[in-house]
Amino acid sequence: MNTLFLICALAFISIANAQEVSAVDNKGTIKKILIPTRTELFDTTGDFEITDDGATIPFNTQGIIDLNDYSTSSNAPYTFVKILKPGTYKVTYRVTAQITSGGDGGEEYRSGAQYILLKKTNGSISEVPGSASATYHRKTALSKDTANASQILDLVADDELKVRGNRYAGTSTISTVANGSSFLVERIKLEP
Repeated sequence: MNTLFLICALAFISIANAQEVSAVDNKGTIKKILIPTRTELFDTTGDFEITDDGATIPFNTQGIIDLNDYSTSSNAPYTFVKILKPGTYKVTYRVTAQITSGGDGGEEYRSGAQYILLKKTNGSISEVPGSASATYHRKTALSKDTANASQILDLVADDELKVRGNRYAGTSTISTVANGSSFLVERIKLEP
């Protein structure tokens, strides 16, 4: 009885610390079960200006972060998520922005912003195909809009991910909205 208890306790500890667990079903087939991991950043303050030049979207708050699998820039605002273990990941970002000044004039003040996911591998930064999104802002009182994108990516250790935004049209000042932006990375499979 004590041996069985010890085996069960060790199995529980192993499962609690593992990323992938093997289990045997009632037919004797060994199946691997993935324990998903995730990291989330979000922006509770807003007011980050989206300019023509483009800039990395900052997130000032960390949500759930599985520290064995991810790291972020060391201090707020957090600008990237670093992958520590290779695998297949679902990456989702959301940016909500609005006109904060200059949006009540004529047609020339209508403005647009666009966003894209960037991946840094071995020091080289590239845009992730299919990850572009955009917002359109008409006038100050009616200008909130949200852009989002989601991608499934095979990533390797030390890949870094971030979201870049830039104003592509108009002259109004476009800024992020408090509690309107988030960046979520979830591992859905080990080793691509």
